[in-house]
Amino acid sequence: MIVFIICLMLTYCVLLFYLYMGLEQSTTHEAEMHPQKNNFSILIPFRNESEHLPILLQSLSKLNYPTSHFEVICIDDHSDDNSSRLITNFKESHPNFPIRLLNSSIPSKKAALEYGISHTQHDWIVTTDADCIIPLNWLEAYNTFLQQNDSHFIAGPVSYISNGSFLQAFQHLNFLCLQGVTIATFQKKVPFLCNGANLCFYKPTFYALHGYEGNKHIASGDDIFLLEKFAKQDISKLNFLAATDCIVQTHPQSTWHSLFSQRIRWAAKTTAVRNVLGISTGGIVFFTNASMFILPFLDPVLTWTLFSVKFVTDLLFLIKTNQFYKKKILGITVVISAFLYPIFSTSVVLLSLTNSYIWKDRRYKK
Repeated sequence: MIVFIICLMLTYCVLLFYLYMGLEQSTTHEAEMHPQKNNFSILIPFRNESEHLPILLQSLSKLNYPTSHFEVICIDDHSDDNSSRLITNFKESHPNFPIRLLNSSIPSKKAALEYGISHTQHDWIVTTDADCIIPLNWLEAYNTFLQQNDSHFIAGPVSYISNGSFLQAFQHLNFLCLQGVTIATFQKKVPFLCNGANLCFYKPTFYALHGYEGNKHIASGDDIFLLEKFAKQDISKLNFLAATDCIVQTHPQSTWHSLFSQRIRWAAKTTAVRNVLGISTGGIVFFTNASMFILPFLDPVLTWTLFSVKFVTDLLFLIKTNQFYKKKILGITVVISAFLYPIFSTSVVLLSLTNSYIWKDRRYKK
């Protein structure tokens, strides 16, 4: 068993080195002014987001892009608060802003997105979430990138807003690592992660690939499963837009309970994922963290040695990722999180194996 755990840790380190080299090879796209040739349809599915919608709408209203070249479509996924009223009020107070409100007939985020896409006027679809804040030059960054690259699917950077609490700092570190993996695997042309809070894709290709068909029964994964389809068709037309003026900010979970619910939802879709590297990476990370529980009973001294190796490897990868995001990271938070994360991640995976989970007041079966 000890030999197996040592080999597992070595595999984990090799994997992180591979991803680190992907980050090393990635290029940050500098802000440039190009003719505003591309038209965009921004889709925002939402359910009970009255707390966050005003901030999102305000950031959208400040977009540095001609209103004649984009539209905003908000799709209500059966909210029972005043979210729709907030959008209606915003539309009335901004009569020249190109925003529409639709109501999805089927209770599902993917159904809401599909319904929204069917009503779009433009070929470039950009998605985000209702709890996000959009940067000023968001569409300008996509416009510039599309004129420089032949791409049909572009993943954009996402970052958490943090109030300084440990819970939010913990989420930020975890999410920063996920973003690092995203950037690295796109650079290596083996992507398996992206985030629907900042995504751009070509509508004709979406329809040619039959959209979300085949995974509509899974609550999450509108981004990941779509990525798989685009990658299977033509990996050369998938890119990550590593531009600092394209970073969408989103809110972390406010409680540990909601954080567990979110991550269980994320983990629950992994049984339907087909990407070999994604499955392998998830397995290596899970068993490496799980081994931290077993090893102390076998060899306490070796436990500290391997834990230290893992800590340094994770820290180097984290620092490299943060060279792009430039977020403040507290050393004490990193140390505490290093001890806490194996417990957290292992628990999430085990809980995701249950028959159901709850998200947005809905219970989903696996």
